[in-house]
Amino acid sequence: MVLGYKKLTETNYRYYQLTGLTHMKIQIIEKITVSQISDQNEFDINRPYYSDSLEKSIQKNGVISPLSAYTSDDKYFLIDGFQRYRIAKKYNISTFPIIIYNTPQSMEKIIELRYNLITSVNDELNVLQKARFYNLVTNYVKEPLNQTKWLNILNLPRDNSISKINTWSENACLYLIKYNVSYNQIKFFFNLSTDDITFLFNLALSLSIRPVEFLKLSEWLNEYALNENISIKTVLQSNPITCILSNDEINRNQKIVLLKDAIYSQRYPVISEYRHKMETLNKQISTAGAFTVNYDKTFERSGIQLQAAIKNEKDIKKLRESLDNSATIETLIKMLKLI
Repeated sequence: MVLGYKKLTETNYRYYQLTGLTHMKIQIIEKITVSQISDQNEFDINRPYYSDSLEKSIQKNGVISPLSAYTSDDKYFLIDGFQRYRIAKKYNISTFPIIIYNTPQSMEKIIELRYNLITSVNDELNVLQKARFYNLVTNYVKEPLNQTKWLNILNLPRDNSISKINTWSENACLYLIKYNVSYNQIKFFFNLSTDDITFLFNLALSLSIRPVEFLKLSEWLNEYALNENISIKTVLQSNPITCILSNDEINRNQKIVLLKDAIYSQRYPVISEYRHKMETLNKQISTAGAFTVNYDKTFERSGIQLQAAIKNEKDIKKLRESLDNSATIETLIKMLKLI
């Protein structure tokens, strides 16, 4: 339903000139309804993310900048403006402006026109966008030279592993965007089940666990699950982990520390027992702040270290008194025997 033609503003025309979309004949419709737009979202490489500032603006002012689409079988298929479209649907905004292009010769032509500004994927696309764009290229770009060009820009293994991200949950995708996770930080997850991936990323997102720490926790959980012949999902649903996660009296940082300890204890029970004994002995030492006792918590290196901060003669006297204490010396000897 064309309600009228409208000349492109200078700003909008410059944008579409830059993206190359002006190579397709265009007309602009003043308003169309949400129901006229297809839910097909292959070109929405940012889903499910959208900008908070854009959401607030659309809530207040509605959709001002037009979306872009082409027509086919009496439906409009979006090429650009997916974030605006998703926000409009969320807030029941029924109509918005849209620029309509003639039906393209092929999906490959849309990809070439829509993404022709991408020249360095490492600077412009996060790993989720890479996965979505990889699917577009491998599914629709049939001309060998063009496909090679795009795959070289993406700079990913040609084993199709990146495509697995497209089956991940919405929370997993949100985590990838929020922390701008790299390919190397997520390739570990490609061999896990969908359920395990979902539970892991739900955990990471709820506790705001950073990628490096999240990867380490996930590896520990996976090792334990494999040894016990159970799923990671089962481990996360067991005690004491559920008790830690459901405890509202501790903050997220405390939960992460306790969670790491609980996972480590299950994965390395013997080492955990020795660590517990060492910490119990450490608490028995009355140093009055004269020094701290450090040791290798993996028990791969023997010996203990006494660390003292000496600023004046008073500190030296305090250290001497601590080391002259027979109970302290006896406890240190016990710790040496354990390590």
